[in-house]
Amino acid sequence: MTAIGDKHILTTETLLLADDEIGKFDFPIRDTNGTAVGHLEVSVQFTEPNASEASARWEYDRGVLKMVFSGWADREGSGFRRAQRLGEHRGVPFGFNVAHQRFGDLNQATFQFYAGGTYE
Repeated sequence: MTAIGDKHILTTETLLLADDEIGKFDFPIRDTNGTAVGHLEVSVQFTEPNASEASARWEYDRGVLKMVFSGWADREGSGFRRAQRLGEHRGVPFGFNVAHQRFGDLNQATFQFYAGGTYE
């Protein structure tokens, strides 16, 4: 299993999305030993690239982690300084990080989801 610091990578997904287009993917949640302990479905959407302030929000809704990013329009790239904690599954913390870049009207985003480790 590949690791970054004290976190094990569950999956890395790159999406190319137009504004307001919804991308979906799913993956197994594994503990730090690599044993599958659950499953996560994710939907991603980039909206309002010209919003005055960049924001990101996510929530669980009917078994789907819905992620919406607004105002993410930096052509040089944006992301979080550190991985963001999403919660715990069977006592194992899990989280994600994202790297985003905008090309014209296209959003390129690479998501990494992690099991274990510490989060800010």
